[in-house]
Amino acid sequence: MSVIRERPSNTQLDCGHGAIFDPAPFIGDIVYCHQCRDYSMVASGGMRRIFVTISCEQCAYERNYKNITETVARVRADIHTIKFRHTVSVVGKSGSLVYRSVPRSLSNRYQKYPEIGID
Repeated sequence: MSVIRERPSNTQLDCGHGAIFDPAPFIGDIVYCHQCRDYSMVASGGMRRIFVTISCEQCAYERNYKNITETVARVRADIHTIKFRHTVSVVGKSGSLVYRSVPRSLSNRYQKYPEIGID
């Protein structure tokens, strides 16, 4: 399984100092501050953990995640959509739709040649 990397983030720590991390830590994680020479909690600027349910509309695929980033949730939904050509929804904790992955056509050039059998 490959690791999905976020972009480097400029985070603000509880001690008041700022730092750049690659990959970005989660808000609430404890990291080492080189200016204080002590550990401090990430206050802002990091990635947010969300609670989501990823579910497919055509099959029984459904997963609940407590601590996941929105990017990882979208990628997991897209992987199922690409692999099985199903419509997958990512629903947040409050029941609101966060993301919906819909299968798309492979390419316009194949639509010109129906004898190939690809639509």
